[in-house]
Amino acid sequence: MKKIGIYFPEPSSSQIYRGMDAYANFLIPEISSLAEKYNFQICQVTTPGDLTRPDLSLIHFPVFSIYHPDIPPFLKIPYVVTVHDVTRLEFSAHYPSGIRGKLSLIYQKYLLNNAKLIITDSYSSVRQIRRYLNYPNSKIKMVHLSQPAIYQPLKDITFLQDIKTKYELPEKFVLFNGDIDWNKNLTTLLLACHKLNTHLVLYGKTIRKFYDQPESFNLSHPELKHLSKLLPLLKSDLVHLVGFVQEQDLVAIFNLASVYCQPSFAEGFGLPVLQAMACGTPVACSNTHSLPEIAEDAAIYFNPADLDSIISSLQSLLDSPELQKELIQKGFRQSAKFSWSKTADNTLKVYQEALSPL
Repeated sequence: MKKIGIYFPEPSSSQIYRGMDAYANFLIPEISSLAEKYNFQICQVTTPGDLTRPDLSLIHFPVFSIYHPDIPPFLKIPYVVTVHDVTRLEFSAHYPSGIRGKLSLIYQKYLLNNAKLIITDSYSSVRQIRRYLNYPNSKIKMVHLSQPAIYQPLKDITFLQDIKTKYELPEKFVLFNGDIDWNKNLTTLLLACHKLNTHLVLYGKTIRKFYDQPESFNLSHPELKHLSKLLPLLKSDLVHLVGFVQEQDLVAIFNLASVYCQPSFAEGFGLPVLQAMACGTPVACSNTHSLPEIAEDAAIYFNPADLDSIISSLQSLLDSPELQKELIQKGFRQSAKFSWSKTADNTLKVYQEALSPL
């Protein structure tokens, strides 16, 4: 039985279900339960020193940063890498690398070229990796992510009312789940909801921190200068900020939302869209990158660069109970196509291919 090491240092409790950490956190138990049928044994590797263990046949790096080295040089054990997206390369004007970053990128490309295979989350990301990293298509393997099973319709009316009271949520609201990076296009969403006189609930630890401690953010930094327009909009009575909450509470907030909106210019996958659909919340999202691939016909789409397009899409959805019902049913069917067991099984097939003789 071959041992596969997944390199994932233990995350803090506040990060365990967030972003790239969520990927590794949900993947490891699922992949461990299915590994035996592939004659694999999965072990979590938590320190760089363990990457030289002679009993490992393959190492999986589930987190890869474009500008920050994650993989030690001259690694003798074969490895695969998950690259979730290359947004920073695609929109380099908003994410300038600097001299140090450019040098790191050269090194990171070297590490990727030595990988047996690359895993990524969507066909959209496959295209972007091929374009911006000049990586051969034959070595890029697409494996969709999934929403955790906890995301589902909640029938406990008392619990839902308690959550509504606890977080002082309005009766009807648009929900956004994410951070404040430029590609999330949060300012345009805020403007759209202001124009519509519609309540907007923003879930995210960074959003809350920025509102509470704006002085801790260097707004002169090229990656953060867009935030100067964001702060005044966050002070509106229509905006409700929810910082970090337990996962069960977040599921309830998804259930309570009238609409979930993902206005991003780019997403490697777009997990909150799946979370919303699984909870029975109708979705409005950008017509770019991975989002149409993930939502298919279960969302209403808009051009994220066009404020009027966002306003029109949100208004048509908020004003039409029939359209909401239609998208809710389509959302249930669409989200059911994804599961972490399927993600794990497809990942194990990548390991199998990486270890197969040429």
